[in-house]
Amino acid sequence: AIAFTLPFLVYLRGCCQLYLANIQGVNVDEMELQLRGTLDAAKRSAAEIKAKGEILAAQQAQRFATPVEVPTGPVVSPVAQSKCPICSTPYIAGDVFCGGCGHKLT
Repeated sequence: AIAFTLPFLVYLRGCCQLYLANIQGVNVDEMELQLRGTLDAAKRSAAEIKAKGEILAAQQAQRFATPVEVPTGPVVSPVAQSKCPICSTPYIAGDVFCGGCGHKLT
């Protein structure tokens, strides 16, 4: 245990000396004020983005809340429909293939 403890203590003392040498001349209060300023700016920016998102969400909700008229095409009566000669599935004039069996319609 002594063989491992002594090198660890030497290492720890070296780390402490490096820390103390690097911290000399550093104004911690100034750094803290700068960090708080940056953090406050980030909070303001996040609040602005949140407000813009809420406005866009309200606009989208309003846009999708208005009813949309769906154009209706000509109604094809069942009588006007033809039937496939293979499977008797009804099809509309202009269809090229049967929807039931895939037979090519002429």
